[in-house]
Order: sequence, then C-alpha cells, then structure tokens
Amino acid sequence: MNDYKKVFRSRLLEKWIDELIEQEQTYYLERYIEYIELKELSRKVRKETKELLTLLRHKYDDEKFTQELSRKINEEAWQQLSDLGYVYDKQHFINHGTNFTAFKVEYKGEMVMSTEKLYLKGNHNGYTTTYSIYENYFFKHYSSQSLYSLISKSSTNEDGLMKLAEKNVRAYVKQLIIKIEARFGKILTVTDSYLSNIEHIVFNCEEASCYLERITAGGYNIQRLHNRIIIKKLK
Repeated sequence: MNDYKKVFRSRLLEKWIDELIEQEQTYYLERYIEYIELKELSRKVRKETKELLTLLRHKYDDEKFTQELSRKINEEAWQQLSDLGYVYDKQHFINHGTNFTAFKVEYKGEMVMSTEKLYLKGNHNGYTTTYSIYENYFFKHYSSQSLYSLISKSSTNEDGLMKLAEKNVRAYVKQLIIKIEARFGKILTVTDSYLSNIEHIVFNCEEASCYLERITAGGYNIQRLHNRIIIKKLK
C-alpha cells in the first residue's frame, strides 16, 4: 500500500486526523481520571471501615469479648457506615464485620459495587471471575477490557495515553487507505470537496472513485458518541 502522506496531501484529512486525535485523547484521559478516582474511592471506604471497626472495638475494651458483643459492634459499625453512604450487606457484615465484605458506594450518581462476579466466555464453557470497584465500572459501562488493561498498568501515565491515542487514530486512518486501495485500486489523485457545506475527500483510483465522509456515531449498543470516517463509492 502507498503511504498516504507520500501519495497525496489533503488538508481536510489532516484536519480530521487532528480532531480525531483530540477526541480520543479526551476520551482516554476521562477514563484514566475515572480509574484513579474509583481506585481511591475503594481505598477510602476500606480504610474508613477498618478504622471504624477498630475504634468501636476499643470502645468496648472493658467488656468480655463474646460473639454477641462482636455482632453488636459490627451492627453499630454497619449503621455508621450506611450513614456515610457505604452500603454493606447488613447480615453478612454483622456476622463477619470484615473490611473485605463487598459494599456499594455512589459514584457519578449511581451505586457501584466494590466487587462483582462476571461470567466471561474464555472457552466453550466460559468462566467466572471477580473484579474490584474500578474494574467493575469499566466493564459495566464501557465494555473495554483492552482500555482497562492499558490504564491499569502501573507504568501507564497521561503522556503515554496521549501518545497511544494519536497512534491509534493514525493507524485507523491508514487502514481506511488500505481499504480504499483494496476496493478501488491504486490511488491516483485526491481532492478535498466542500459541496453543500459537507466535507468530503474524493479519491480517484485506478478502478473507480470514492470519497471519505465523517459521521457522528451513537445510539443503541454504541459506547459513546464519537466521530468516525466512512468510505462511500462515488456514483
């Protein structure tokens, strides 16, 4: 395939690429911030739960520690944690009082679970695995295991995500050029078109002509509203 930068120069395509890069960088950064916030939220709840249980147990140091007293302490802790918005399963917490008990906490206006078992199709039988609060939110709302895997790496930083977003956009555009040449033949000329105020990039190829058009994708089963570029045959 011809390198599109060497074959032609399209100011319109470069403009689209810049805008797509900005779009992807914004999306990646939002998810990265979300991941950090959820991770800190999970740590905060577990830390405050542990501290509260320790404080309440010290409160009853003079009393003989029995199972009944343990349940009393745990119930008191459960109520105080509920008042803070940390929703534990009441009966389980009263019986066990562990800071590893699954909880629900509000994030961005909805209650999310600290852990959740998900059924994944790893093979023909599938398998079940458990995710923590930040993993749960990513899988539930974005179904993007690859993005989560990237963001959760200890070496990931904002600069790395910005570079990756740009790399992915340029790879996406390169694949569009590959598809054009596979369907319509070698690219001969390229023209930026602004007919009826609609931006098109017209490709005159050896076998036929086509054009690129930018659309906004969204709706059912689409994770987010975003700009995409599609290929259409020129009639």
